[in-house]
Amino acid sequence: MRTLVAAALTTATLLCASPQSAEAQVLWRPWFRPRVVFMPPRVILPVAAPPVMMGPQVYVQQYPQTYYYPPPPPPVYVQPAPPQQVYVQPAPQPVYEQPAQPAPMQYAPLPPPPVYMQPPPPVPVYAQPAPVYAPPVQVQQSVPPPAPVNTVVVPQRPPQPQWKSRFGIGVRFVGAVSTENQEFADRFTQLGLGGELLYRASRRIVLELGGEYQKRMNNGFERYDVPVTLGMRLHIGAPDWVVSPYFVGAVGGTYSKLDYVRSQDKAWFLDGQLGGGLELRLGQHFVLNADLRGDGRYRLNDPDATTQSTLKVNGTVLNPMSNQYGLQARLGAAVYF
Repeated sequence: MRTLVAAALTTATLLCASPQSAEAQVLWRPWFRPRVVFMPPRVILPVAAPPVMMGPQVYVQQYPQTYYYPPPPPPVYVQPAPPQQVYVQPAPQPVYEQPAQPAPMQYAPLPPPPVYMQPPPPVPVYAQPAPVYAPPVQVQQSVPPPAPVNTVVVPQRPPQPQWKSRFGIGVRFVGAVSTENQEFADRFTQLGLGGELLYRASRRIVLELGGEYQKRMNNGFERYDVPVTLGMRLHIGAPDWVVSPYFVGAVGGTYSKLDYVRSQDKAWFLDGQLGGGLELRLGQHFVLNADLRGDGRYRLNDPDATTQSTLKVNGTVLNPMSNQYGLQARLGAAVYF
């Protein structure tokens, strides 16, 4: 008995460890005693495959499988719900209480208007009018109307251009050739530099006040002349001319000094100038001018006793200053404001 139990336990253990290779299966029945069931072994017979016949090779080109997907559903647009309408009731109109009108006052009726009775018109009485004597009518002779007067209309000239800038300040360079004595034997040249004040009195007249400093350039003795003149320029052209010729005249006085080695001859001259020139206008404020003037000087005082008693200086014959005549050429520029 013990041997059978031990053999049964051993067989169950082996079946549990490898159930696929066991030839028998043990069915556990807890309420029964374990028992061993023997299964007959499986019989596996070899199966012979039919012969394979090789036919002609057919090549089938395989195309990639095309998958068709159903179209996407159409979009569904959901509109938002419309806003709820809000009705605002208008505010109640204010009610104004008017005060009660007082009852109209009752007045007594007016009395009836008075009635006026006019008296009957008087009976007309006709009287003979008094005779009226009229004076004789005087017949006046008709006077012919005056003859018409012919009115001559003289056309006015257009306004002429005028100078807006009238006062000017200028400088001038002078070169002079002069001679003394009536024999015209003593000739000398002078160079000078001066200034001038200008005033445009009208469209064609310019007044000038000028002064210069002139120096003698030859004959061995130094001589200085300072003329001061007042002159007038008469322009032929109008203010709108760029190049305007003019005549010029001036009068004035000149102070001269001739310096010897041991004495000095000082003299006053009455100076007069007359000539003409051209003026180049570079606008209303700047002008250039050049003129040529004849100059004459008349001595007003006599030389002093020392100068009269001196006959020669270093072998040079001394001649005191006397009346002189000459030509002066001027180049100038002026600015008007």
